[in-house]
Amino acid sequence: MATYHRRTKTSLEEAARELRYDFLSRVALSTGANVIATAHTADDQVETIIMHWLRGAGLTGLQGMLPAQAWLSGLRLIRRFST
Repeated sequence: MATYHRRTKTSLEEAARELRYDFLSRVALSTGANVIATAHTADDQVETIIMHWLRGAGLTGLQGMLPAQAWLSGLRLIRRFST
């Protein structure tokens, strides 16, 4: 992960997230699954909104993670949120 982090010039957290979703996508595709499910806390939602704000998102960009969305290669990503 450290090599990927340095090569892409991303934060460690962002590098870990990108690698994690890449891994989940590869496993889903190799097993014939069409959905990836993840779990997140309320803090994750707030963090996402703050990151969007700091990157200069307008009002339409100031949202947290969506509970479901189309993902890469025809996969669907669903998220479960807890407090």
